[in-house]
Amino acid sequence: FVFVTFLLLLPIGGCGGGDSRAGVAEPGGGTNDPGGDNPIAPWPDLNDIAADWHAAPHGVAGAAGSAEAPLDLATLLDVDGPVQPGQRVALHAGTYRGRFNCRVSGAENAPIVFTAVPGGRVILDGYLPGAPSGDAAVLTLDQDCEWVAFHGLEITHGIDNRDAMVDGVAFFAANSMLVNSVIHNTSQGVGFWRPAEDSVLYGNIIYNNGYEGPSRGHGHAIYTQNQYGTKRIVGNILFFGYGYGIHAYTEGSYLRGFDILNNVWFRTGASRPGGSTGGTSDGCLVGGLQPVARTRLEGNHSWTPSVEGRSLRLGWGRFGRQRGYYPH
Repeated sequence: FVFVTFLLLLPIGGCGGGDSRAGVAEPGGGTNDPGGDNPIAPWPDLNDIAADWHAAPHGVAGAAGSAEAPLDLATLLDVDGPVQPGQRVALHAGTYRGRFNCRVSGAENAPIVFTAVPGGRVILDGYLPGAPSGDAAVLTLDQDCEWVAFHGLEITHGIDNRDAMVDGVAFFAANSMLVNSVIHNTSQGVGFWRPAEDSVLYGNIIYNNGYEGPSRGHGHAIYTQNQYGTKRIVGNILFFGYGYGIHAYTEGSYLRGFDILNNVWFRTGASRPGGSTGGTSDGCLVGGLQPVARTRLEGNHSWTPSVEGRSLRLGWGRFGRQRGYYPH
């Protein structure tokens, strides 16, 4: 067995635009602070905030929004709904069926928090009989919203036909977070896209996402790109699935500003037929057809059953692959 830890400071890829020095900001805001600070420290304690609104699977529009008369989740996510900056929405246990689009916004000192009630299993299930495959993700954090956190959710698409699944989370919102959630059995776990500047994926378990294509597996645990600010991918556990674990890749966009810290990935790609022994995909790829800048990998752990296992790849092509980390 091979167990790998690594510490890397980049840029890679030649003359990348950007500065890899600690704390250096790019236009558009955000820094790459190497201090190892808690990525959710600026946010209130999610367990200590009294709920302002309540949602439940049986909730209805027009209800009072109390625990006894909850609203439906779609109403609370809508920009024309009742939720205001600084408020907390408690999601009561049960299965919420549909495709949900968050369009509300908090503020820097008044974020909006959507959180499962303590001890409650809150499932967002994208299965809608008759809905077309590929029609939106189970949960979309819209580009027009920011300063929003989702905490303690289970996100899935409850069908057996993997070709008809939709993505778990489409994350476009800046200054926002997905925390302590489980994402499984979707077309792709999280699409963490370029507009989501200074946003965070923290403490999530992401597994068994993707589908089999004609020549390879598709759909990654986390597919990400970034231009301004710093995306933080911290403390997540990624395994199985059909594609890669972390897929920081682009051909024509940007790979600037990532903190990839204290994650665990193993046997990525192992859900594919014949791939169960060691996995068939990279645990983490950082690279593409554009330069990489302001990117830090620190404190991550990976596991593969053999020295040939695909754990980490830096750069795209023959150079830079599996460089700068050491098996123990």
